[in-house]
Amino acid sequence: MESVVRDNLENPLDDNTIVSQQLDQMATIGRCEYSKTCQLLISLFDTSASVYQSLMQTSSRPPQELALREGQLTWLVYLIGSVIGGRISHTNADHYDSMDGQLVCRVLQLMNMTDLHLPQHGCEHLDKAFLHFFEKFRMVYVSEVVVQKTSKVYQPLAEQLGINDESMLLNVFVRKIVTNLKCWISSSVITNKTLQLLNDLSVGYSSVRKLVKLNTIQFILENHTPEHFPFLSVTHGNLDTRCRTSFYTALGRLLVVELGDDEDKFSSFIRPMTTAAENIRQMFSQQQMGGMVSEEELRRSLVGLCRDVRGVALAFHSRNTYMLLFDWLYPSLCLLLTSSLLLTFTTHAQTAM
Repeated sequence: MESVVRDNLENPLDDNTIVSQQLDQMATIGRCEYSKTCQLLISLFDTSASVYQSLMQTSSRPPQELALREGQLTWLVYLIGSVIGGRISHTNADHYDSMDGQLVCRVLQLMNMTDLHLPQHGCEHLDKAFLHFFEKFRMVYVSEVVVQKTSKVYQPLAEQLGINDESMLLNVFVRKIVTNLKCWISSSVITNKTLQLLNDLSVGYSSVRKLVKLNTIQFILENHTPEHFPFLSVTHGNLDTRCRTSFYTALGRLLVVELGDDEDKFSSFIRPMTTAAENIRQMFSQQQMGGMVSEEELRRSLVGLCRDVRGVALAFHSRNTYMLLFDWLYPSLCLLLTSSLLLTFTTHAQTAM
């Protein structure tokens, strides 16, 4: 990394293919003599993290030195995630779980420190590495194969961070997801990878039931608005609107766990979309009356609402939940969407003529 920073060379972290290939190899190699691998990673990590922490505590941060340490830590977080992920192919490696726990502690401590400086200062490569780490950890320790609370991976976590079990660690996952969705709106890569992590967590039968018991998840289900999650705002046109579908598919899966036939709970959840539909209706009324309406804002609002509804529909598989959604859609919202599409098509046709 030093030559990349000092000599302004091409950063290998920019090439996802190269990074992925190298990490796949390290996942296997690193597990061969895992004790030595962990000792080396811990030594390198502690040295770089200590210097980086000192840099972040100073008002004048040398850009090159900061970039160098962030690059080093990015590779180390990637490597830690990969060697932990390599445990999948080692079924009799329980005695190494405490070593995994030591590595996890260091990554989480670093993440807590870097999150304190968001959004004023953030390293996109480093946050991508955090998401890679979370995904690898999820594959090994958060799965449908139940991991006992007594797993040795939680011993260092309990001693150093007060994280005693899977539910508490899932809360760390979710808080990071919320932080990213609030602070990394400028990065479509991090936003999409963060939403992918949320979707992966919402698929598992056991994990999704643990997630819905978390206060942070309940906060998301009750406050999924642009005020709390800026990427949902129609004023941010730099993100692919498909991320909205991904977001609401995950929220829909979380909602249905305890929804049943509760119409009030569904109405509360769907209220932001009801408000969005009413705003679209008002904009169309103003437009038909000759008022000044931004066509781009109207288009984004309409597309955003359709993406959101599609996400919820993808998660509502049972008859009861789907009927709740259908009763909300039909007939008023269906008529609004149909009229909107017809009017939009007519407007574009007239403009073309």
